[in-house]
Amino acid sequence: MKIVLIGGPGSGKGSRARLISEEFGIPHISMGEICRNHVKGNGKHAEYMKECMDKGILTKDEVTIEILKERLSKDDCEKGFILDGFPRTMGQAEQMDEVDHILHIDCDEDILFKRIIGRLTCKDCGGIFNLYGPMPKEEGKCDHCDGELIIRDDQKEHIIKERMKVYKEQTEPLLEFYKDKMKKFDAAKEIDEAVKEIVDFLQKGPVV
Repeated sequence: MKIVLIGGPGSGKGSRARLISEEFGIPHISMGEICRNHVKGNGKHAEYMKECMDKGILTKDEVTIEILKERLSKDDCEKGFILDGFPRTMGQAEQMDEVDHILHIDCDEDILFKRIIGRLTCKDCGGIFNLYGPMPKEEGKCDHCDGELIIRDDQKEHIIKERMKVYKEQTEPLLEFYKDKMKKFDAAKEIDEAVKEIVDFLQKGPVV
């Protein structure tokens, strides 16, 4: 099963993808996480990608596609995957292979901004929590692995505003591009209810 999640920064794609991944036993592939790991590991595009991340802008399509293809070539992707954060541009969408489901996590812009400002990310497993809910059971610690929770550098207010501007200009056009293949879900629902709704839909089988 090959699944793509589309939604603005802070829409909850990552939280949903992680739980859907557990339900179906396929890897959650976060483009943002891939990019951050590429920078940490000093990959061949690290300097360029860090500069883009610091400015809140997207990397060039060819760079994004190159590092994503490398990840999708891994053995764990043979039975499928959940893509979170790709495609983000029309150019990326045109280069993407056929997938089974395209899911739009729809969310109001004001809610998106609040969610990103309060987001807490686990340094170890990438688990996501929020100062405005869902909160971790123990302050500062991840529920999944006890890792330290941090506020990432790319969550500063001016960077968030730029990321949301980029989303509207470069990613929102994909909603029209995929309108006949896409299923929309409300990001405002509680995570358990939201994931159950998606899982029930996915269990019915491919629609695209």
